[in-house]
Amino acid sequence: MSPKKVLDPGTDSTLYNPFAQNDARDQGSWRIGALARVCGVSRDTLRHYERKGVLSAGRSANGYRHYAANALGRVQLVRTALAIGFTLDELGPVLKLRDRGGVPCQRVRQLAAEKLSAVESQLADLMLLRDRLRSSLQDWDDRLAQTDPSVPARLLEALASSNTSPSRKSFRLPSGRRNSTGIGAKDEEEKLVDIDSGRNRSRDGIARLRAATTIEQSTTVKTRFHGNERARRHRDGVRSR
Repeated sequence: MSPKKVLDPGTDSTLYNPFAQNDARDQGSWRIGALARVCGVSRDTLRHYERKGVLSAGRSANGYRHYAANALGRVQLVRTALAIGFTLDELGPVLKLRDRGGVPCQRVRQLAAEKLSAVESQLADLMLLRDRLRSSLQDWDDRLAQTDPSVPARLLEALASSNTSPSRKSFRLPSGRRNSTGIGAKDEEEKLVDIDSGRNRSRDGIARLRAATTIEQSTTVKTRFHGNERARRHRDGVRSR
């Protein structure tokens, strides 16, 4: 009995290596579907990258998009930069300058330094918020221990009374929205792409529905007209007899 063959899970395996797929690229360029599949993004995301100027595409004779052979590396670069806080609006001018042969290194470093400063400021605020929450919880535990369970302990009122000093800073927990650091920008950009795509599909659906409604109304009017015309002719024939 011949031994079982084990599938090679390494990077050289044709199962995982996109360059081994004959249909992934066409004559040294990427088609949008293949590039999106290999990068793990949607086609709408690649189109969004084009609009923002971080990715360029050409057109074939039949009008289809095609990307240069190095487009995979560009998309990976963009997504890595988004993950550490850069935005597409910041990356667009930088990458355009680099594509023209410029050297935007100082600008890139400046942007990263600004983001680091913003992150450190947010961390300091979060540490103060953490200390306030700890203090409030300790105070609430003391109040709850001294209050009958059937009687309100007025925890929020106690919190408000301890926050009457004008020197205290108001804090808010970070939300999923993009902040000044740009952290979370990658997910936010993907959401915007999905929202834009959904809006476009909704508008197309509404347009098709309106067109169908117009056709249906026109057909109904024609049917009524022909029905009324037949009835009129019938009445006129009866009268002539």
